[in-house]
Amino acid sequence: MIPAAKLTTHDLYASLVDAIDQADEVYIVAAFAQRSGVELLLPALRRAVERGADVHFLIGDYLHITDPEALAELLKLDGLSIRFYRSGGRAFHPKAYLFRNAETGLSIVGSSNISKSAFRTGVEWNLHLPQAVAPYILDDAIEAFMDLYLSEAAQDLNLMVLEAYRQEHDARQYVAEPEVDYAEQQLVTSEEILPHRVQEEALRALQETMEEGRTRALTVLATGLGKTYLSAFFARDFKRILFLAHQRELLEQAERSFQKVEPNWQTAFYIGSDRTNDEQTDVLFGSVQTLSQNRHLDRFAKDHFDLIIIDEFHHAAAKSYQKVLAHFEPQFLLGLTATPDRMDGSDVYALCDNHVAFQMHFTSAINEGFLTPFHYYGIHDVIDYSQLRRMGRKYDAMELEQAQIDRAVSENIYAAWSKHRQTKTIGFCSSIRQAEYLAQTFREMGHQAIALTGQTVNRREQIQEFEQGTLEIVFTVDLFNEGIDIPKVDTLLFCRPTESIAIYTQQIGRGLRLANEKSHCVIIDLIGNYKNVETKLMLLGIVKDKLKRGDTEPITPPKGCIIEFDTQALNIIHRMRQPNQRKLRLIESYEQLKLDLGRRPTYVEVGQLTAVPTGYKQEWGSYIGFLKEQGELRDEEVETYDANRELIEQVEKTVMNRSYKMVVLLSMLERGEERWMEPITAEEVAPFFYEYLHTEKYRKLKDAQTVELKGPFDATKVEKLLKKMPFPKMGKPFEFDGDALSIEEQTSGRELFNFIKDIIHSRLHLYFSN
Repeated sequence: MIPAAKLTTHDLYASLVDAIDQADEVYIVAAFAQRSGVELLLPALRRAVERGADVHFLIGDYLHITDPEALAELLKLDGLSIRFYRSGGRAFHPKAYLFRNAETGLSIVGSSNISKSAFRTGVEWNLHLPQAVAPYILDDAIEAFMDLYLSEAAQDLNLMVLEAYRQEHDARQYVAEPEVDYAEQQLVTSEEILPHRVQEEALRALQETMEEGRTRALTVLATGLGKTYLSAFFARDFKRILFLAHQRELLEQAERSFQKVEPNWQTAFYIGSDRTNDEQTDVLFGSVQTLSQNRHLDRFAKDHFDLIIIDEFHHAAAKSYQKVLAHFEPQFLLGLTATPDRMDGSDVYALCDNHVAFQMHFTSAINEGFLTPFHYYGIHDVIDYSQLRRMGRKYDAMELEQAQIDRAVSENIYAAWSKHRQTKTIGFCSSIRQAEYLAQTFREMGHQAIALTGQTVNRREQIQEFEQGTLEIVFTVDLFNEGIDIPKVDTLLFCRPTESIAIYTQQIGRGLRLANEKSHCVIIDLIGNYKNVETKLMLLGIVKDKLKRGDTEPITPPKGCIIEFDTQALNIIHRMRQPNQRKLRLIESYEQLKLDLGRRPTYVEVGQLTAVPTGYKQEWGSYIGFLKEQGELRDEEVETYDANRELIEQVEKTVMNRSYKMVVLLSMLERGEERWMEPITAEEVAPFFYEYLHTEKYRKLKDAQTVELKGPFDATKVEKLLKKMPFPKMGKPFEFDGDALSIEEQTSGRELFNFIKDIIHSRLHLYFSN
């Protein structure tokens, strides 16, 4: 098939990187270049040069818009052929990206110069024309490029030419038009604040959620995508709103965002001594610590608020939040978070009826251009964590701190930071003592470094100094996890083992906000033989199979991102991924959940509260099979499993394109323990089947839209549907003779009844939750 021509109106960057990675010849001409755009292209250009591709650049000096630093960055990469076009006052406006290899070629011509905004967030039109569509266009374009490239107006770019241009550029004191980050355009483009594309998708999903008849929903958006603005847009359809959070900073930031979306809203706070309970208030920003006290809750009627919004919803399983939620009965409850999974295993999903209306992970946000790319460097951690005692889900704090307060450990951290750092760094530590120790070590090395913790007296002043002053690095424990955003942070240094994936996600988000003069965020991560190392790597988009020892294939991270490991770190990952490691992690996850609940978890609970519930089915054939191997079943349950394994695994594994099979089995269970295994006809199933799918609006919208199920109950139509599907599709040991569905002879009893019921409820929960 001949590839088609296409028009790109945003995010040209992904197409450029893909084309550079496939080309043997690259020709780029641009009227001007900014450092932000050059830095985005450098990783792909470096790969091209290393494999022997010919790369030609022609950049103009027109109006002295080209940043001398952009040219300096290009000169640093050996193997590029760069010429500088001296326009002499003549207009010079070409923007073309031409690629060719032995088999094919591509021309991209349009409006994009070399800058971050032109590549990722700006409104730009660029036509992609594959050589197969117009065979001669690419040849003509390359010929025209070479005419300009070899003309007298073009000079070979070297340090002398660069310095001469730099003096001209500085003498004119040209101030480039600032590149406005897309996420910030809500604040600057017009008097009316409008949702961006991802927020519009989330708003549509929330509207559909309400149309389904649901009254609660969770929205998961990566840090930087505008969760608070989203909630403000959504709140426009409600009369009286409560915005609930656990920090004053979060409430104050939220109030400012709401005022920008709807300046006519009457807003007030309910926090500490600053408390308002006024009938005129449209949006109340409340502290959960204050509102959860009985004397304050009693001031509000249960239906006082139409909409309750809970920020940082992963905290909502705490007792203080539970108390507030138990008191109020709003029309709708909206949870907002970037990290819904709690370290303590508590189930926040259940608080929103297990319904996630919309979610976007930070790797997807990077691909969409809403967050800055990252350059990840996995560095060997010299601490042997196998020698440290585990206390539940954490390492023993005393033993961990003792291992970290060590000269060899700090020197290893400093060496990695010195090699990869940029301008402003947050260093995440396990303890206050470690943060202070590393800050002192870095100061001894001649750097501006401080430890900043919850105990720091002049915390606000120190944060302001970090943001605007000369501080190079701030070491902290968990101060920057939530509520404090410094977009200029461009380096993250992880000096601690990852014990909570939720906290790790929050900390990653501190460096991914877009900012001017910031092309990417460097992540320096110590990789040791500690728990969670593989899970956090998958979080970054690192595919498991790409970390095999000896694998020379490059890892494919999100757009514009780089992922590198030193040899020792890769060896650690390989050792931790020996056979049965996945089983060991699943067993550990189960044991921790069992400890949290104080009893054996049901399959539904495993599905809600563990990271990979399907792993038990994949590794042991079924969750019941896993329980047997772990010695978690009673003797009578073991006998039941052994006698009915085929049936149990069929119910567990049968393909579920719709819910129909599980609903049929549920109708069989409705007959009770004694009769559930008897043959059942479509006539018997039809009323229950129809009622189940119509009882809840979300079930109806998802699975009751066929001709047979729309409208009032029609027994004939429903029975016909059941006989066509799913009765004949149930698989062994089920049999359908054209009239009744039956199960081959099995040993029945209460244990089997409960096993099957647990599997059915789990699969239906997962199906409708998705």
